[in-house]
Amino acid sequence: MFKFFKSFSDTKDIPEELLTPKQEKFSLLVSSGSSYSDAYREAYKATKMQARSVHREASALHANPLVTARVNELRKKAA
Repeated sequence: MFKFFKSFSDTKDIPEELLTPKQEKFSLLVSSGSSYSDAYREAYKATKMQARSVHREASALHANPLVTARVNELRKKAA
């Protein structure tokens, strides 16, 4: 499984199909300047979650290699 993720870290374009719609929305929001927590709240409709739970889940989501690569790709396109 790690070879799969590593193969995409070496490429420039991450296919959107590899991300869920919520992961894509999170990536778009983070790349446009939202904090991880704010992006998670909006993408996942987490209004009833505690702040520490949102922070934990947002951090875990950003640790996903495909999400991280997508955020970096979107930031580069915006620059």
